Amino acid sequence: MPTTQIAPTSDPTLTKLLEVDSDLASQETQLTEQLEALQQNARDFRP
Repeated sequence: MPTTQIAPTSDPTLTKLLEVDSDLASQETQLTEQLEALQQNARDFRP
């Protein structure tokens, strides 16, 4: 899912939410890559 760039803000709550959103997007990418690798490994072990 593409992220939308938002102009910097002085609202600390919004700033923190944007940081968390970015962190979660990074984790999603990493976990998706790991899942795909595991699925490939599972296919490789099937007879």
